[in-house]
Amino acid sequence: MLVATGLAVGVGLVLATTATAAAVDDAQTAVLHTLNGIGTDLTVTATPSADRRAGATGSGSADGSGSADGASSTGLSVAGGAVLDSSTVRAIAGLAHVAGVADSLVLSEITLPPTGSGGIPTSTRIDGIDVTRLGLGPAASATLRSGRSLSRADSRGDVAVIDTQYAAAHHLGVGSTITVAGTRFAVVGIVSQPTATGAASIYLPLAAAQRLPAGQHSEPLAGKVSTIYVSASTAADVGAVETELAALLPSATLSSSRDLAEAVNGSLASATTLMHDLGTWLTVGVLLATVAAASLFTLASVTRRT
Repeated sequence: MLVATGLAVGVGLVLATTATAAAVDDAQTAVLHTLNGIGTDLTVTATPSADRRAGATGSGSADGSGSADGASSTGLSVAGGAVLDSSTVRAIAGLAHVAGVADSLVLSEITLPPTGSGGIPTSTRIDGIDVTRLGLGPAASATLRSGRSLSRADSRGDVAVIDTQYAAAHHLGVGSTITVAGTRFAVVGIVSQPTATGAASIYLPLAAAQRLPAGQHSEPLAGKVSTIYVSASTAADVGAVETELAALLPSATLSSSRDLAEAVNGSLASATTLMHDLGTWLTVGVLLATVAAASLFTLASVTRRT
């Protein structure tokens, strides 16, 4: 009975240790799952041509209404002054280590103050976003405060989501109407965004933004994008994706969070190794203790009989 009891306790400890290690591993997976994508995003932007860059750095107009992108009157301009064809998105999506792609068209609308008011021109950033991939791109970090977010059903609609600060400054709410380059959009949602991120004031469906007049841009905006957001399959694939994108688009500007990706990937790997080693060595230790206890119980029984 003594030996059987010792063996039963040992088996129970082994089962408890194994179950605890498995539970810790599951908890780690659940808690750290949201970190898996951090640092795996890359951004591809069109690079302006030499003549466009020269125009962008020229001096403004004599009345002071010139802007950094060369606009001297109200109207739209493409951020950075250059665009990519939307077919580029499909080419990037076909790369081996790419998990997701989303495109956007970043615009700036410049508004001049009333004549004689002494005011300065104001610029409003407008992002036309891919409503089929809202989890990747400029609107991913926005938090909905009222109304609703853009959805697939809005891909051809004249609707908009605006930032809380823009809404407060212009006394707007859900159901209000805004005008962008002469086109009216219904406000369906209001979002808050992290400060100091250069986020847009107005989000439109990409197709709606591409229908807007070109303004200071010389080409029609239909079928054009200015920024492409790319997500690598894993943090370890960021370097491979950078190489693939550089070969596919040698003239584009590529930015990534490679250092952050490597740090997160290393942290996750370390945590996984720790959990695995903890469970393994606890199980081995309990098993050795069980064998030792059973041996002592058996030895005591033999000694008593002797």
